Amino acid sequence: MITLKPGDVLLYRVTPNSPWHDKLIAWGEKLMGKKFTKNSYCHVAMVDYDTDLILEAVWPKTHVVRFPGKSKNPVEVYRVKDATPEQISKAIDWAHKNLGLWYNVGLLFFGLFPSKHKVVCSTYVDHAWDSAGLSLGDGKLFSPDEVAASPMLERVLE
Repeated sequence: MITLKPGDVLLYRVTPNSPWHDKLIAWGEKLMGKKFTKNSYCHVAMVDYDTDLILEAVWPKTHVVRFPGKSKNPVEVYRVKDATPEQISKAIDWAHKNLGLWYNVGLLFFGLFPSKHKVVCSTYVDHAWDSAGLSLGDGKLFSPDEVAASPMLERVLE
């Protein structure tokens, strides 16, 4: 079992047994040309200071929940390469300061209406790391698969 650390990035992989809405996200990523990895991903979250909790954006707003939550999808753990304790704290602090942001359905399904005041799971995690000076992408990430493809991440295999 992997020991989670604050700031870890959790990626939820789509499988044949995943719920239909998770498969829809993966299909949308492929349709919009946002599929960059071998696997398909439908959600991304970040581990809080208390490693029993995760910070995430799901409908209708960003929130903190206990992990592991119920998931029909396998969860992969990644760490931001060379992140200092100060950068990890900045990313988590940003995520806490931005709890309650509205979920941006237009961005999720159509890539429309990007805003730092409305997020999807991947933009929430990306903005948190951007605030710490460690961008996971080009500042325009909006799919979990794009996060998974980030050269800034390394998979944790324990």
